[in-house]
Amino acid sequence: MDNNCFIPLSIYPIHEVATMTSIDSNGVIDSLNKKCELKGIVHGVNLNQSNNGLQFVLIDENNNGIIVYSNSETFGYDVIEGDEIVVQGTIAQFNGLAEIIPDTLWLFSQNNTLSIPPIVTNLDETTESQLVKIENLSIVNIEDWNNSDPSGFNVAVTNGLDTFDMRIDQDVDLFDMLAPNYNFHLTGLGGQYDQNLPYTENYQILPRYFQDLEMTTSIEFKEKNKLHIFPNPATNFIFIENNNQYHNLIISNIYGQKIFEKIDLGTNEKINVKSWKSGFYIFTFYNTKKSTSLKIFMISNK
Repeated sequence: MDNNCFIPLSIYPIHEVATMTSIDSNGVIDSLNKKCELKGIVHGVNLNQSNNGLQFVLIDENNNGIIVYSNSETFGYDVIEGDEIVVQGTIAQFNGLAEIIPDTLWLFSQNNTLSIPPIVTNLDETTESQLVKIENLSIVNIEDWNNSDPSGFNVAVTNGLDTFDMRIDQDVDLFDMLAPNYNFHLTGLGGQYDQNLPYTENYQILPRYFQDLEMTTSIEFKEKNKLHIFPNPATNFIFIENNNQYHNLIISNIYGQKIFEKIDLGTNEKINVKSWKSGFYIFTFYNTKKSTSLKIFMISNK
């Protein structure tokens, strides 16, 4: 990759993404195995980091997207959302998903504006490799949030009328977080994993990072006449109204590592969390007779 953004004269035909991703009645790409040059903005993170390869979504100026996939070659490129890149390669398809397998690629510019996700109520071919948003969701079965598979996992989410397949890849930060036990709006990249012809089913939505799950209502913890903690989620400070019921507090991250400890907890406490990383934290309060634990979600303001 040439960091000076020099792009040699192309021997590949230059096309729009939509031209190279059109499909027939069976969902098979019309331009399968054809070589071309495409240009667009990087959306999301590299989902093939484990193989030292590339897998990310490229969306062009007309809001049409395609997966850029390389099994074990990065061409010297570190995936950064907002980069504008030029890719020369071959059109392929994997389980219904349109891809371009690069022979080479170049960084063209950085810090570009991302697509504005339209609100959708269905996942289909029109949402594949698009940045979209589905509103008012919750997880159907919280037990399905299980990162025991190192490649990632699927979890069903619903808006009360329809159910959607949300894919949590191993390379996004959500993979190591606790399940969101709240209602949320979901922004993500449309995907597909259909192993059989015709390729017309099994569409997915893939959040890029935890910020793609936008909590729809703030949740406060209030134990009657004893303990009140707010806000949740938190950005700068956590406030605790204790009413002298609990004496000590230990805050741990999702890995069980102690992050903060407060002995002789006062009636009213204010904890500065500005420097804390985004994610879930476990607050455990103790007195001489019992303990109480709860989850608070932090949103980094960095």
